Amino acid sequence: ASVLGRRFVRGTHYFQILPEDEGSCVFIHGETFAGWLAPPPLRALQEGIRDRYRALNAALTARCEAASR
Repeated sequence: ASVLGRRFVRGTHYFQILPEDEGSCVFIHGETFAGWLAPPPLRALQEGIRDRYRALNAALTARCEAASR
């Protein structure tokens, strides 16, 4: 994106996997938005995105737990 475009809105999608005890881990998945247009309009979009991320995370959890059995 151009420098000007990044001033209007930009998003960072991230995944973190943090180890815990006895072979388990915590999976953190999210996205942050910044820029001039980010606050009001994107808050509404984040709710819909958050719901899809939760569904992805639930499916990933089920698959990982099934693979570890």
